[in-house]
Amino acid sequence: MSVDQLARIVFLNNFNWGIASYNQFERLSKA
Repeated sequence: MSVDQLARIVFLNNFNWGIASYNQFERLSKA
């Protein structure tokens, strides 16, 4: 696996985690 592929995977994982935590935060603030 090249560094470019690894960087892309890490970026996508962080991006997905950021969306998930944002959605969770929004749900908590509405409750």
